[in-house]
Amino acid sequence: MTGLYDQQKAPGKAFDLSARLRSLRKQHSITLEELARRSGLVRSTLSKMENGRMSPTFEVLLKLASGFGMELAELLKPQAFPAPTGRFAVTEGADADQIEYPNYILVPHASNLKSKRMLPFISRMTARSLEEFDDWNRHETEDFMLVLSGQMIFYSDTYEPIVLNPGDSIYFDGRMGHACISGGDTICEAVYVCTQE
Repeated sequence: MTGLYDQQKAPGKAFDLSARLRSLRKQHSITLEELARRSGLVRSTLSKMENGRMSPTFEVLLKLASGFGMELAELLKPQAFPAPTGRFAVTEGADADQIEYPNYILVPHASNLKSKRMLPFISRMTARSLEEFDDWNRHETEDFMLVLSGQMIFYSDTYEPIVLNPGDSIYFDGRMGHACISGGDTICEAVYVCTQE
């Protein structure tokens, strides 16, 4: 696969969400029950995530971040730094954490910056058909995607499927039911940026 990351580079270390959740609960001195109340998630779901027995969806991660009173990028990065004037962040491909889901892989970028107006990711779509999704993706964001390599097919509950090739982009309301899959022979890789309202 070609794209932003050279195949010869290391694929990046896996993000340990279970350890991050335990650390945050200890830091905030809250129980699973309290976190369930704050996030709107079921206690058993939180327990499974803390024990590494469940891989959360993007929507669940947004609820988790809300439950801890932080933005998603802060949830996904164990270490955060203050935001000085004129700040910037460099994320090298080999050092980027990656979060694997059943239908895609997200690689967060600029994770060490707090209070960002945008949440940037590299998204790799591993799904090949709409049938691989249990339900539409929906979240309280405005989303932008730019295809870097491969072919992306964008499905929604409102419009006909749209085929996007390298250099093509789409901006959409994340509250609209949607799903993205890879078309063609290779996994599609795209820049994915969302903003929380």
